[in-house]
Formats: sequence, structure tokens, C-alpha cells
Amino acid sequence: KKLDDLAAQLAEFDLRCAAGDYDTACSVLREFDFDYLLLWGHYRLMIDLHEKLQGRIQDLTLARISIGNLGQALNSIGKVKEAISNYERALAMAREAKNRQAEGVWLGNLGNAYADLGDAHKAIELYEQALVIAREIGDRRGEGADLGNTGLAYLSLGEHQKAIDFMSQAIQIADEISYTDVQIEERWGIAQAYLFQNDLVNARTTIEAALQYDVPQYNHNASALHGIILLRDLTGFTESLTGGATRAENLSGLAIQSFTRAIAQADEILAKTPDYYDALDAKGLALCGLLLTKDLTGFTESLTGGETRGENLSGLVLETFRKAREIAPHAGVVKSVLRLFDELVKCDEEGILKDVRKAAEGLE
Repeated sequence: KKLDDLAAQLAEFDLRCAAGDYDTACSVLREFDFDYLLLWGHYRLMIDLHEKLQGRIQDLTLARISIGNLGQALNSIGKVKEAISNYERALAMAREAKNRQAEGVWLGNLGNAYADLGDAHKAIELYEQALVIAREIGDRRGEGADLGNTGLAYLSLGEHQKAIDFMSQAIQIADEISYTDVQIEERWGIAQAYLFQNDLVNARTTIEAALQYDVPQYNHNASALHGIILLRDLTGFTESLTGGATRAENLSGLAIQSFTRAIAQADEILAKTPDYYDALDAKGLALCGLLLTKDLTGFTESLTGGETRGENLSGLVLETFRKAREIAPHAGVVKSVLRLFDELVKCDEEGILKDVRKAAEGLE
């Protein structure tokens, strides 16, 4: 559940390295790097551990896994070009070993990297290659991941129905094999597709289904999107609910809860890896949402660096986005953030966020 639970494995890793037994050290590391360090957000630690092994592993399978997993951690902190180099090396090794499952994995990860760089068409081409392999060898988990990633790429191209179709297929497979990561990420993607089509009912239903899952890598994104959808639903709404409370008041309260939760979830993972740009962007969007609610009573805790609510919140928004863009100025990443930021702008009748977009875009 926490890093302390891996104390024995981490100690063994260090001892094996000290003894020059790097193959066994890698075997120990692969027991927990992907399923725990990557999941929890310990990307810097994961990088440090794998870098100790590079060029020292004799077993080619272990060497390939270490190279590729190092790439995944690098990609998480915005070092996309280095990640691509690692993925390409791992892919070449997989092909040389005629390991089709590994070939599909690294094709898919290459696709993710190109998607981050903004080349959605290249990403789709790589996902399609990976999908063919996954279906040929019966790799259901790989098939679900490839379908979901393809859907996210079509989302970035504005092909919303195609995006929904691909991600829905991914969720169907995830339901069958209990693949939690896909459950939350693809529902997050589908909810965006509905939001961009102004279908707020299906957007809210979908994101609330995503919130039922707990995946530290993605929780902050789901919570922030939930707040955005609630805020969009709130805009211009004046009808009363039964029981004397207005729907507007209800939605506003729920939105504040979602934005506050997103910030807490982002801060939790940023405490482990301060340069995890994905969490910074989700935090920036959530802070924007709180600014727009104009009701900060649900956000009374002190923020990072001693900042508090009110007049200091605007400065924290700018600081958060600037930090994210310094780490990850990549076109695909920026496009994804701006799409959601522009949904918030639709709720901004007073121009509260007018100075924020440049920071989110990386233009200041």
C-alpha cells in the first residue's frame, strides 16, 4: 500500500547491485516497478533504480524490460524523446527475440509518446500495429490498452464518436479481465468526448462511473474532469430542486468537492514526484474551477508554500501551469489541457481566467 511495504525488496535490490549481481537485482525490481512504483507515482525513484542497471544486465529479456520500463518512467516526467529512444531499443530487442507480446507492448508505448508530442496519426498507426499483434496472440490486456489508446488519439483529433467507440470496446475487455487502469482512463476519455459534444448527462454519468475506481496515476484527472462537467452543467441553470434546495447550489457544492479532491490527489502524487506534469495540469484545472465557483469556503486549508485561498489562488494557478509547461511543453499534452481549460472558460462570464490561458499553453 505504501513505499515502506517494499523496504525488503528495495534493500535486496541495493545488496544485489553492490555485489555486482545486476541480473538478480533486475529480477527483484521487475516484481514491483510497474505494478507499484509506476502506479503510485514514484517515477524519479523508478528512473534512479533502472539507471543503475543500464549496460550491466546480461540476460537479454531482463535488459529489454529494464530499458522499456525506464522509458515509461521518463515519459511520465516529460522526457518524451528519451522515452522514445528507450522504447525503440526495447522494440528492436523484442523483434530480435521474436517476442510478439513484448513487440506489441513497446509499439503501444511508442504510440503514447508520439501522442504526447502531438502526432496523433503516427500514434494511431503504432496502436494499430500493436492491436494486430495483441489479437493474433490472444493478449486481451494488450488489446484493451491498444483500443483505449486509439480512442484517446481520435479524441485529440476531434473525432468524438470514433473515440467513444474504441474506448467502449476497451472498457468491455477491461470488464471481462478486471483491468482497472483501463476502466478509469477510458471512462475519463469517453466523458471528455461527451463533454465536447455538450452531452452533459452522459458526460457526468461516465465520469462518475470512473470515480468508482482507485488508480493513483489517474485519480486526479477523473476528479478534475468531474468538477468541470458539474460546473458546465451549473452554468446558466436556475431551476429549483425539490426540498427547497436549488440544483445550482447542489452542483456548485459538488463541483467544489471534486476540485478540492483533485488538488489533494494531485498533491499526494506530486509529493513523490514533483515533476509529474500530468498531476500539475489536473491541479491547475481544479484550481481554475475553484476560482470560478467564487465560493472558496470548502477550500480553507493552506496550499503549497503557505499560499491560501482568495487573492493568492490566482497566483498559484499561474505557478502550477507554468511549472507543468516547463516540464512538458509538448504539443499533444498542451492540446489536451487546453481543451479542458476552454470548457472552464465557457463558465467564465466575468473573465476571471483571462490571464491563465497563456500559462496553460506555455506562452509565458
